[in-house]
Amino acid sequence: MADACTFTRAVDAHFDGELPLAEAHALFLHLPTCDACRARYDGLAALEAIDPAAPGPQARLRRSLPLRAEPLRLSRIGVVSGALAMAAALLLMVNRPIQGDGFHARGAPEAPVAGRIEAYRMSQGSPPPRVEGDVGRHEPLAFAYANPAAKKRLLVFATDEHRRVYWYYPAWTRADETPEAVPIVPTTSLVELGDAVTQDFDGRRVALHAVFADRPLTVRDVEARLSELPPLAPSLGIPETTEVTRMLGVR
Repeated sequence: MADACTFTRAVDAHFDGELPLAEAHALFLHLPTCDACRARYDGLAALEAIDPAAPGPQARLRRSLPLRAEPLRLSRIGVVSGALAMAAALLLMVNRPIQGDGFHARGAPEAPVAGRIEAYRMSQGSPPPRVEGDVGRHEPLAFAYANPAAKKRLLVFATDEHRRVYWYYPAWTRADETPEAVPIVPTTSLVELGDAVTQDFDGRRVALHAVFADRPLTVRDVEARLSELPPLAPSLGIPETTEVTRMLGVR
């Protein structure tokens, strides 16, 4: 029974737009493990899709992002010294302009969207605006994703023209650790990814990049792949993944 699960009320609160961001993140990690909650979520999503009065996922997300029981955790994540810094020196992301609303998967404009990432400026009021065109050098960003292709894992990171890499999800702050891509759920609705994160960008432009995957790729897997590619390579080319990228200026 759905009522037997402690997350049942969280599912309802999510669709009412009343679930705090930290609890929403816990809910979406729980959904793949619970058939009852997943069925309830899918049912409410189907009802929302046919209800013209329903706010929809975009409006719900924009309401939930500012609603936090605690202050934002602003993590300053840079390139780790030593061996990690040497590996990061080999990396360079690519510039691929994205048109339309938000971040979209690579491919022809008419191709079905297989993955979506939205970044939000958490320093600019409520509801926070989406990132468009540029990003502040020390600006806290929050992210949300949609995963209609039902991939199981996600990595979100940025690189600059100095070949530095900045990890958002998963965080990578210690050279002796190897974080894996974070678990995600199959959904056409936008799902929040937890706390806002602040990076200390060093260059004049950054490429925000997301990799949707079925296996638990690690940060080292991605950086090793990038080290094999020439500068401005059009794609990481990791098999059975969906890549989403956007180039932004830094101000």
